[in-house]
This record gives sequence, structure tokens and C-alpha cells, in this order.
Amino acid sequence: MKIFNVEQIRAMDAYTITHEPIASIDLMERASQAFVRWFCNQYVNTRPIAVFCGKGNNGGDGLAIARILSACGYDVQVFIVEYTLNATDDFRQNLSRLGNHLTPRRIQSENDLPQLSKQVVCIDALLGSGLSRPVEGLLSVVIEYLNSLPNRLIAVDIASGLYADQPNAPSDIIIKPRYTITFQLPKLAFLLPQNAEYVGEWRVVDIGLSAEYIAGTSSPYHFTDNIFCA
Repeated sequence: MKIFNVEQIRAMDAYTITHEPIASIDLMERASQAFVRWFCNQYVNTRPIAVFCGKGNNGGDGLAIARILSACGYDVQVFIVEYTLNATDDFRQNLSRLGNHLTPRRIQSENDLPQLSKQVVCIDALLGSGLSRPVEGLLSVVIEYLNSLPNRLIAVDIASGLYADQPNAPSDIIIKPRYTITFQLPKLAFLLPQNAEYVGEWRVVDIGLSAEYIAGTSSPYHFTDNIFCA
């Protein structure tokens, strides 16, 4: 498998949207469904779930995942971290799609952090692969809170706070997941030894991004699980 940098990942998404063609919100739905298929193979619907969402497209994934899991019979709570007044269009559309099925709780300060039983599976959908600066403020508080819990923690696409294709500083605040479920192709960060605790076990789920773009785009980085014998 090829490993693309952040700019190539964005271009791959854009190419797929233009040439399939598919709306951005529908591609997000497809990615969320792929995540849910993996999740349902790991956890029965008697396990309660808490989805922690930022207000970008990773948060939009989280909202869609929460809605789909709820429709599958899971007991789902949604928490939106109010670290900014801005939100992406796809986030807003998925928030609207929750309708009356799920009512998100807003985390506006440390006082809003929930008390969760140990059985709750936590899903990290705070920040995606486009992160370019260290996490701070309310997001850092939420990440440190999640890392302090004994609960199983699963990252959507990439752990919040982890850079996709450059090293983090040792002081950076980053989610420490049990699993990272990433879309289409692995990230370079997954293969750096110093990032082991910020990746956990990673799995790639196919979300139907353009095979033509992948084949025609070069990368110096590849991942293979083939074993070659001399």
C-alpha cells in the first residue's frame, strides 16, 4: 500500500468527489459506514458507546458513526467539544441528520466532562489528519481526560493530536487509543516507533477512494505485509 502525505490525502478525496462523482457528505457517510462495519465485528450492541466529536470533518465522521451505531441498536452518547465557534459544512449536515434520535451534550469547560462507566467504549473523533499545530486549550483538556480513563478508546482515521506525516514534539498532547481505524491507506505516523502509544493497533478500511488517483500518484513510502523468502 502507498502512504500519502496530508496534501495527497486531501487531493485523493477531492479527486474522488469530482470524478466518481460523489458529494462530500456522501463520501463521509461511506467512510462512517466502513468504520461501523469494523466496529460491529468487534463489539456487541450491549456495549454502551460515547463518541467525542470536534467540529471539523473528523467530528462529522463521529456524528455519522454515532447515528449509524444508534440505528444498529447500540446505546450511544454524543459529546461535542466547543473549542471553536466554527464548524465545517459536513459537520453541520451530520449534526442535522441526528434529528431527534440523539441529542448531543456540549463540552464547554472541564466541568462538562462526563462520568462514564468502565464498560463504555469511547470513540475519538476530535481532530483529523489535517492537524498542523499542537493541541491546546479545551481540546487538550478533553484528550488528557480520555487518556486518563480505563475505557477502551478507538480513534477515527488518526488519533487526535497526532500529525499524519511529521514528528510530534515530546510535549504534544495526543490521544492514546487501543485501535486506530484509518480510511483507505495508512498514515506515515503509524510506522514511526515513537508513535506506538498514539496509534495502538491500526486497521485500514476501504472507503472507495479513487483507485485511479492512487495508481497514478507517486509516493516514496509504501507499506507491505508480504514476507519475501530468498
